Amino acid sequence: MERGHDGDPDDRAFFWADKHKDDAQGDVSIADLFEPVRIVNAAVDNLIDYDKASPGDDADPWVVGLALHLKQEGRKVSVVTEDRNDRPEKTSVQSACGVLEIPALTLRAFVKSLGIWPTK
Repeated sequence: MERGHDGDPDDRAFFWADKHKDDAQGDVSIADLFEPVRIVNAAVDNLIDYDKASPGDDADPWVVGLALHLKQEGRKVSVVTEDRNDRPEKTSVQSACGVLEIPALTLRAFVKSLGIWPTK
């Protein structure tokens, strides 16, 4: 979210997420995620978009892998994503979560459920 944050002081969703970022991952290390990410990549075709234009690494398998790891530990998880549209060359994060029985919802639905969505 930091990469997409434009400095808007009224961006309540960004400030809420920034405040709770340590709670989202907890004490999980990258090494803890190797096996869950392997499971994600084996279960879901085309989750990595090799043709994307942005220079950053594709985080999708790691996001879903983290959710899977936390779910396997017995924790309640949900993935918040706007990636909902499948294409022949790219499976969405929402579909990947569905395959692995991990709840996924949009940012709007998530922040509205927390009561921080603007009511204007």
